[in-house]
Amino acid sequence: MQSQHLAPYATDWQRSKGQLHERNKDEFRSPYQRDRDRILHSGAFRKLAHKTQVFVFQTGDYYRSRLTHTIEVAQITRTIARALRLDEDLAEAIALGHDLGHPPYGHAGEDALSRARQRHGLNAFNHNLQTVRVLELLEERYENFDGLDLSWEALDGTIKHNGPIYEMHDSFLEDMCIARAIDPTKYACLEGQVAAIADDIAYTNHDLDDGLRSTLFDFGDLPDLQMLRHKTLPAKRRRFQLVRQTISACVHDVVHHSRTLLEEAGVRSVDDVMLYERPLIRFSGKFWEQLRELRQFLYINLYRHPDILAPRAKCEDMLETLFDIFMSHPEHMGGRWLAKMDLGADLGTTVTDYIGGMTDRYAQQAFEKLS
Repeated sequence: MQSQHLAPYATDWQRSKGQLHERNKDEFRSPYQRDRDRILHSGAFRKLAHKTQVFVFQTGDYYRSRLTHTIEVAQITRTIARALRLDEDLAEAIALGHDLGHPPYGHAGEDALSRARQRHGLNAFNHNLQTVRVLELLEERYENFDGLDLSWEALDGTIKHNGPIYEMHDSFLEDMCIARAIDPTKYACLEGQVAAIADDIAYTNHDLDDGLRSTLFDFGDLPDLQMLRHKTLPAKRRRFQLVRQTISACVHDVVHHSRTLLEEAGVRSVDDVMLYERPLIRFSGKFWEQLRELRQFLYINLYRHPDILAPRAKCEDMLETLFDIFMSHPEHMGGRWLAKMDLGADLGTTVTDYIGGMTDRYAQQAFEKLS
C-alpha cells in the first residue's frame, strides 16, 4: 500500500476522492485494490468466461474468450504501469473492468443490439456505456446500494479510457457524471490511458496468435514488418515466439515513447495529465505505422474471413430475434426484470440490460426456447 515510489503524475490512492458510499477502512488494501477485488468477484466478470472474443461457436479450447482477453490486458497494463511508476492497482482495476459491458458474441452482438435498438427508436448499443451501467447499477451485491461503488478514480478512468467524451448520448451516463462530479471532456488519468493501450496490444497480438492457430492465415501471409521478425521453428513454438516477441516490442515502445512524452509535456500532477491537449501514453510514430499495417492485415484475413463471418451472421440474427421477442413479450425475461420496469425502468433499456448480460450459450438456449 506504499505510494512513495509513484511518479508525481501518478494517481495516489492517499488522495483519492473516495466513493459515494462510506467504506470501512481496510488494514491491508488500498481503495484501488478493493476496486479491483470488487470487479474480480462480480457476476459480470465471471460471465466473461463464456463470452466471445473473435471466434464464436468455438471448436477448440485454446481460442481467447472475453475473460482471457481481459486477463491478458490486465497483465500488460501492470507491466507498463510499473515501468512508468504509476499506481498498478488502479490501472489493473480499470483493465479488469473495461469490458464488463460487452454482450454475447463479441462485436457481432454489439452490432446486432445496435440494429435492434434502432429499429425500436433507441440509440445504438455501446459496450462502454453498458460497462458503466454494470459498474454503477446492474451489479446487485451490497445491502444499501446498487453497483460496485468504485472509487472516483477507477470510475473516471474506465469511462474515459478511450479518450474524452464531448457529446452525451445517454441520460444515465450524463446523470452519473453529474452525480460523481466527473468531467467527461477531460482526458483519463495515466492509469486509464495505460489500460486502453494495453487493450490494443493484447487484442492485436492474441488475434494474431488465434489466426495462426486456426490456419485462417499462415506465417508466409504476414506483412513484412520489423516487429514481426521471427525465427524458423516448428510451427507451435514459432507462433509462441512470434507473439511473445511482438508483445514485448509493443510494451517497450509504449514505455520508452511515453517517458519521452511525459518529460516533454512537463506534467507534474494528475490534473496536468487530464488537462493536457492529447493522450500521453502512445506508441512512437514509426511503430504505430507498423501496428496499423498489422491491424489492416488482421481485418482482411481474420475479422472478414468467411469462416468468421458466417457464424457471426447467425449470432447476430439470434440476438436481434431475442430483442424483438422480449420487446413484444417482456414476461419472458422473468420477475427480476419485470420488477425493474415496475420501478420505472423503460422496456428498451431493460431488454438491453438483460440480453447484454447473457453469455453466448445462455443466449443460444433462450433463442432455441423462445423462437
